[in-house]
Amino acid sequence: SSAGVSASRPLSPSLSRHAMAEKEKGKEGKGIVNFYATLEVDDEADDDVIKKSYRKLVLRWHPDKNPADRNKAEEMIRLINSAYSVLSNPTKREKYDLQRCSVNRKQRGMTPAKPKVSPKMSVPKEFMLQPMGHPEK
Repeated sequence: SSAGVSASRPLSPSLSRHAMAEKEKGKEGKGIVNFYATLEVDDEADDDVIKKSYRKLVLRWHPDKNPADRNKAEEMIRLINSAYSVLSNPTKREKYDLQRCSVNRKQRGMTPAKPKVSPKMSVPKEFMLQPMGHPEK
């Protein structure tokens, strides 16, 4: 079958990063894509590094420069654009980082710390017996 042949073929250097991103996507689960790997930057990269990498990747994966595999190029451009739209916006990036951290913690078996007070906390009886509202004058 042709699927077995393409799977055994070595990846080109430009695809190896994408393959790593897809592998990490599988690791993180729940549809959390590693946008940092997609843009080939580290987690602590600043805005200038992200923008530079984005522009380089857009030029590399532009569909006109990849006529042999146009569908793959279009898919990569969509992935790169979505990664840049999240990582270039400070608010979206912070939410993304928190979500990614939460998913990673959950996969390692760590659960959020339980509150020290239960939701059905016991209310002191003397508080419950006090009248509500303002006292009459």
